[in-house]
Amino acid sequence: MNTQPQYREMEDPRAAHAWLYARQYGGVSADWVKKTSTSWEFNQVTYSTHWVENVRTGMRVDPKTKIGG
Repeated sequence: MNTQPQYREMEDPRAAHAWLYARQYGGVSADWVKKTSTSWEFNQVTYSTHWVENVRTGMRVDPKTKIGG
């Protein structure tokens, strides 16, 4: 059984402040996109994880877990 959440592309994958990620972590604005995991449930509560990823390097920053639906 795969216990790691899978990710999916968000409808608008552009990171709102992509230029800030490029300035802080490198690359160019177009390299930075928003991604989210598929949701999962534990104790009748739904969770999903969101992050910003550099599509060239695979670097992931600003992870956040959303609780509830």
